Amino acid sequence: MRDKDEQLNFSGLVEAIRQGHEHCASQAGKAINVSLTLRNWVIGYYIVEYEQHGADRADHGQRLLESLRIGARLLVPAEGVIERVRIGN
Repeated sequence: MRDKDEQLNFSGLVEAIRQGHEHCASQAGKAINVSLTLRNWVIGYYIVEYEQHGADRADHGQRLLESLRIGARLLVPAEGVIERVRIGN
């Protein structure tokens, strides 16, 4: 931030925008990392609960993760979508 009495020139404007963008992008990245960590923990929790107490767990047995991958295809974005969102394209 600049002092109240300091005049803003074009290069100062560009720098202020750059700094604001970098700060916000950094904060967004941290928020995304926290959200993804929590998401992964919740998914893991549900998998363990299902493996231990699921009514139909015997139907999947050793192939549980493969069954989940097939069953969750519609929930997972296509490969590359997340990377494009992060880049902003």
